Amino acid sequence: AVVAAEPGTGVDVDGVRAAVRTRLAGYKVPKHVVFVSEIQRSPAGKARYEWAREVALAELRSGHSDRQEETSWR
Repeated sequence: AVVAAEPGTGVDVDGVRAAVRTRLAGYKVPKHVVFVSEIQRSPAGKARYEWAREVALAELRSGHSDRQEETSWR
């Protein structure tokens, strides 16, 4: 999952998983969580899923997934 949390909210990987677990089946809970400063959006205001996929794959390949600190991207 790619998550953009407000700075200082104290959101962490376990908190994201716990919140999602209450609404989704166990097999749908994300194994990896990547924090970003901002979600890129299309001109229509919708989240750019291709961008989120690229960010998540880059984090997994670099071995830094599930970091507690925020990651800066474009």
